[in-house]
Amino acid sequence: MSRNTGAVRCFLFQLRCRVPLWVIGRGTILVLRERLTHRGAQRQKAEAAMAAFRSCRDRHAFDTDWFSANIPLWQRLIAEEGLATRPDLACLEIGSWQGLSALYTLTALPRAQLTCVDTWQGADEHQDDRFVCPTILASVEQRFDENLAPFCDRITKVKSTSAAFYAQTPPGPRYDLIYVDGAHHRDDVMADAIHCFDLLKPGGVMIFDDYCWQHYEKPADNPAGAINAFLRRKRTEIALIGYGPQVAIRKT
Repeated sequence: MSRNTGAVRCFLFQLRCRVPLWVIGRGTILVLRERLTHRGAQRQKAEAAMAAFRSCRDRHAFDTDWFSANIPLWQRLIAEEGLATRPDLACLEIGSWQGLSALYTLTALPRAQLTCVDTWQGADEHQDDRFVCPTILASVEQRFDENLAPFCDRITKVKSTSAAFYAQTPPGPRYDLIYVDGAHHRDDVMADAIHCFDLLKPGGVMIFDDYCWQHYEKPADNPAGAINAFLRRKRTEIALIGYGPQVAIRKT
């Protein structure tokens, strides 16, 4: 499937998930700007960054890679939002799997302290042998521990549901960057979105994964249903800064 075909299918799926019109407008501007600027030296820089990270990835033990394709977006956000230069950078990740996205965060942001929240028992889709084999699921936590061991002084591992994590975390903004990639049912994504937004500092960045992902039969039960509802609810409190397979917002 070509990039354009994939984009069209994602757009049609978003219409079924009630994407707000203002998101379509702002998202289109972001996509066009990205395509116009992602040329020449900028494209070479992005490709070099991806190659460097893949080399780093290959020195660890990962059975799956659902993250590397998102590096151009993350690279742009890190630069434009000044994340690499923020002092005492605090990051939160809801859903860590084998630690690939965590590895990227910790290597791309050398000042970051990262909290990873996961049950390491998989979500609904991981119970399907067609999606991930049982042997991978059985060793996913061990893989995470091994892959992130070199960063033990910069990472806090929280083995629990995200709901339990929020219940034990004092309220109030405390994170500069939050990555939401936990359970994928609409209800879970919405709960993560609301709680994580409360924990996000003003000016902080929150990134949602799997905006175009379809697993549940009813379109609105997928992550897009929750993400679109969240964007409608928080329109006056956010700026849309990333749009595509992942959606990124800044808390204003």
